[in-house]
Amino acid sequence: MDDGNSEAATVMKFDGTNWVNVGNAGFSTTVALYTNLAFNDTDQPYVAFQDWGNSYKTTVMKFDGTNRVNAGNKGFSSGEAGFLSLAFSQTGKPVSHIRMGRIS
Repeated sequence: MDDGNSEAATVMKFDGTNWVNVGNAGFSTTVALYTNLAFNDTDQPYVAFQDWGNSYKTTVMKFDGTNRVNAGNKGFSSGEAGFLSLAFSQTGKPVSHIRMGRIS
């Protein structure tokens, strides 16, 4: 969650001197909570998050080298997502463990 970009998601890396954006800052279209970052076997970054623009369900996006694009459908979880854990299967597909329900 990036407070400077309306609480949307932003990914940054340290270049040895400064923190710089990886792709566009604030790439999620709405507030992104419970973000989780994982890298596939080719070091492509994926981000899973609770997507406020999709009924608080899970959305996963990947960086294609230029832009963030959806990895599958937005808001794909059956209910509201809470704490997310993102990893990759042996076949290289993203797998997300989702603790469902609103977190109070």
